[in-house]
Amino acid sequence: VELARDIAPGDLQSLHERGLVVPEAGAWKLRRAADAPGLVEALDEPFVASLHGALASSLEERLESGTAVERSEVEARLVVHLALAGRTAEARKRLEARRGHGLAARAWVEAADAVASATGGDPSARLLQAAVHGEAGSLERSIEILAGAVDDARDEATRHGARIAMARSLLRLGDLSGCDGQIQAAREASVGARGDPLLSDLEARVLIQRGSFGDAYEIAREGLGRARDPGLVAGLHEDVGVAASYLGRFDEAARELAAAEAAHGDGGSPRDFVRLLSYQAINRYRMGDAAEAERSYARALAVAEENGLSDQVASAALNLGTACHQQGDLGRALECYELGLRTAVAVGARST
Repeated sequence: VELARDIAPGDLQSLHERGLVVPEAGAWKLRRAADAPGLVEALDEPFVASLHGALASSLEERLESGTAVERSEVEARLVVHLALAGRTAEARKRLEARRGHGLAARAWVEAADAVASATGGDPSARLLQAAVHGEAGSLERSIEILAGAVDDARDEATRHGARIAMARSLLRLGDLSGCDGQIQAAREASVGARGDPLLSDLEARVLIQRGSFGDAYEIAREGLGRARDPGLVAGLHEDVGVAASYLGRFDEAARELAAAEAAHGDGGSPRDFVRLLSYQAINRYRMGDAAEAERSYARALAVAEENGLSDQVASAALNLGTACHQQGDLGRALECYELGLRTAVAVGARST
């Protein structure tokens, strides 16, 4: 092992006697690759932490090389080794700063788990962990983590945030009753929650799913008057636009959805942006502008692919295929249908 030169000779001999390493050509190597976990457990914790630090430094030098997926995976591995090296604040900062964890999703899930473990299960770190699991499509695991964060939160703000996040995950799963339950719990537990625009956004989305478009419109419009966070402003404009479109007010819907895109900016959630572009496409169809609808679906597919959002790649590709089919572009339609089907099968295989 290259790093064996940093292990004291007596310790190497002890590892050899335990059957973990063997001498070879004047150096030492693992007897079997499967023995690596046992070797790590046999070493002193400070030394193991220093090894993780050395690996982190090596990975940091590789952050700018390779494809987007390769760079994302390297950064996720860097976060893991920073956490295991005891450099928890650095690891958490990188995890929080990453815009979208869909690329190399499994590596980022491992990174989020490592950061949460390194903080001793700190509830606020678990919120971040749950968000990464949710971004990777593991919504059930995300909800499980958030339920624990609600129970263990040391302050009401963290508990409130966990409930909001759980409501969002339940909504993505289509569990409207469960989402309603978390909204109600957040309202009852938090002073001033009735005027919380985060809850207004969630409530409007539930009402849209239930077909109560007028009520959704009014709640989202009211929430806009109190929202300050750009991402929340974008979400509430989207809610108003979607409700207006269902109510047949297509021009108003187009204005609201355009305002949502402007508020979203470059720093928002890629998943939310894909959803917004899809709603823009639907509204354009209702306005009779099939060509613009096709362009919106194409943008949605591009953003989903760029950020590794496999479930949204599947839906956007199928939607774009339908749009191309209706426009008479049968070759491109077939390509999109094949991509959508291929991705949907892969997503289904990963979730079982």
